[in-house]
Amino acid sequence: MPGELPVRSAPVWKIADQRSDENGLTITTYAKKTTRYDVVSSGNRFVDIAFNRFDLKQVCAILLNGNPSFSGHKDALAAALCGWMLGSGEGGVFRRRSVALSVATTLARAERTTAKESLHEQLTTVRYPRKSNLPPAFFAELYYPIGGFKYIVQTPARYGLRYEMQGLRNRLYLINMMAAIDHLHAQLSSTNPKLADVSLARSSDLLRMIESAMYSARIPNYDNIRTEYVSKFEKSLPLLYAASTIKYSEAESVLDAVARANWSSVLKPGILHELFGRALYYTETIYAKNLAIPGRTSTVKSLLSALGGIQAKPFDPPDRVRNHSKLIEYYYSDEGYRAYKHPDKTIFWSAVGLPVPKVIKGAKGGRSQPTETR
Repeated sequence: MPGELPVRSAPVWKIADQRSDENGLTITTYAKKTTRYDVVSSGNRFVDIAFNRFDLKQVCAILLNGNPSFSGHKDALAAALCGWMLGSGEGGVFRRRSVALSVATTLARAERTTAKESLHEQLTTVRYPRKSNLPPAFFAELYYPIGGFKYIVQTPARYGLRYEMQGLRNRLYLINMMAAIDHLHAQLSSTNPKLADVSLARSSDLLRMIESAMYSARIPNYDNIRTEYVSKFEKSLPLLYAASTIKYSEAESVLDAVARANWSSVLKPGILHELFGRALYYTETIYAKNLAIPGRTSTVKSLLSALGGIQAKPFDPPDRVRNHSKLIEYYYSDEGYRAYKHPDKTIFWSAVGLPVPKVIKGAKGGRSQPTETR
């Protein structure tokens, strides 16, 4: 009858193959004539493991799978991972924004490709909306579940996220310094068993000492450092610290690249296994040694479960902390701790061959420049 909608034809994409891997993931191949694409999936949908909530274990498993999956899939997962790393204690807002921008970037890239192919078409032959070379899975798994165009246009542009992250750089520097101090403490303890066990309070003192000795700078007090270290970055610190020690380019670490919204940096060949391997090593050998911190046991258990199939990759603390090994070892000794508590501060500092630091009024600790990876 006139005005009736035509009957929708049967789907043209068909499942050509389906198999499982050793991690319980399912790889489904869809085919239409000579065109094929794969979907690597876990037990839950993308929106349930990377957008509405975050499941590190499932995200890691899909990212590490050798199959590239469909266009935009692993890019969106990498964005979710990086967003979680940078804001694991911030309610997921940053993660969801990161995913939305990744999806929008994939869509824009596909549109540019299609537009180039249509440049020489006559106006009477161009059909709108243009056909996309993106597979149905992109829209069914990513685009529509996160809210589609409406959600994307409400998301700050990439430069907006970069602006927000400017204030984050100083915080990342300080917590990674804490992580590096604990890392060096673990190395020193392996040859000097008389050193005291790792302590959040002592490492916080050392962070203040190093910043004042290096830059005559004042840094936040212990309570503020504890809030940053324990409440805001507790779950993701091993990954953040590992990323700060891996070179992405001559001028940047992987963390530097991530902090300027280059989430695909973790997908660069060789980086993902190195990142997860170093994070696993740090979790096993350093993070798991300080179980006095509330919630640390469950955090370590979660990280070990997510990274369980990875080979741990030992690495050294950065030079900016190793250069202060004498100071760190002395303060963690009984003699050094007593000297630090003595009213005469010259007793402590002369023992490590340094003058008593003088803090310059207005000078603040932390560095905003790219992190050192050596």
